[in-house]
Order: sequence, then structure tokens, then C-alpha cells
Amino acid sequence: MKPNVILRWSPTILLFACASAGGADTPASSPLKTLPPEPVAVAVAEKIDLLGLVRQDQMDYHINPKADIHGESKEVYKLQADGTLRVSGEGYGSMVTKGAFKDYHLVCEFKWGEQTWGNRAQKSRDNGILVHCFGPVGAQGGSWMASIEAQIIEGGVGDILVLSAKTSDGIPLPVSISAELGRDRDKEAIWVPGAPRVKMTGGRLNWQHRDVDWKDVKGYRGRADIESPSGEWTRF
Repeated sequence: MKPNVILRWSPTILLFACASAGGADTPASSPLKTLPPEPVAVAVAEKIDLLGLVRQDQMDYHINPKADIHGESKEVYKLQADGTLRVSGEGYGSMVTKGAFKDYHLVCEFKWGEQTWGNRAQKSRDNGILVHCFGPVGAQGGSWMASIEAQIIEGGVGDILVLSAKTSDGIPLPVSISAELGRDRDKEAIWVPGAPRVKMTGGRLNWQHRDVDWKDVKGYRGRADIESPSGEWTRF
């Protein structure tokens, strides 16, 4: 369970998945979906409006079965009158495009809401965008797909998470990245331009200037963070 967040998008995307879930008119108990095996290349000048996909019922919604949701799950994701999408943050889960894409450029804008929930109450506001996803929804921790996450968390916007997974019957869903990897003061993996390139099959790669004194507390802001303060829009 994580904080609420408001998003607005420019195209395009393979998958948007956040740390909150449910939404639209799709019940939380709907069958797990997998992306088509052959993604469709996005033409150079083609634009895909993600909020348009929400309106056209071109998104699937998943919520972790263990999530404690107050009220209707469809209220977790809610289009606002001003054209933005509010994600309340109740429960871990994801919203996933029904189609699959490749060769895309993704742009979105986000800003944080105020409330945080459950075991994330009073902890850093946390969310994320998952790309290059495959396999069943929920294979990764019961909430997400095997994927690469572009992290959106206070103090760590820009971190990359490698989310390998397994199917329910134990079939591996390996994910990897190749990164110029160094170590910070606490020996955590951090992107260092020019460092030896390493293959990562799991874990987190911190962004270049992530504060080594980061704390998992609501409202945290690192000394070198460049995203907008809470409550203001950040282009991502």
C-alpha cells in the first residue's frame, strides 16, 4: 500500500504499473492477463494517448489479492474532470495496456498526493512505471509483471529496478539490464558513467546522485534531487 499520485501523460508506453491498483470497472478477481507475444512497433509519428486508452477500456487492472481496499477497487484509479488520473494508492497492483508495443518513447507527468496507506503510512511516497513487461500479471510479488521499473519514489526518482519473476508453477521469467555500475559509500549499486559494464539480473541500480543518507520517510528529499517538490508536476 502506497501513497496516492496524480498523473497526466504524453504518448507512448508499453505498460504503466503503479504501486496501487484496482480501478475502472474491472473487478480485482479478473483472470491474470499476459501481453501478446509479438509487440507492435510504434510508428515514428504515431502518438498513443494513455488516458485515451483508459477511457476506451484498453487497460487491464490488477490488484494484489492480499490488498486491504476500503470501498470499491474501481475508485483506486479515477479520471478527474480536469483530465488527470488520480491513483489513490490503496493496495499494491497495476494498470496494464491491453496491447503490447516496442520502439516507443514514453513521457508522463506526475505529482504526489498527500495520503499514504497501510505499511507505507508515513513512509516515502512510492510509485513506478514498468516497461518491457512479459508473463502473467502478478508474477512479481503478487502485484506486477516481470519487467524493468523506472522508479518514482521520494529521494529515488530515476532508480532502475530489475524485476525478474517466476510463474505460479515455477517457470523463471528472467529480466536483465547492462549498466555502468559502481558502488556508493554503503556499497549499494549506483550508475557511474564510464564504470565497467555489468549485467544485472535483479536488484536496484540507484541513480547517479541518490543521497547516501536516504531514509524511508514521508516527505524525504535528497540533497541533489531534481524532481519538483511534492504537490508540483514533474515531467518524466
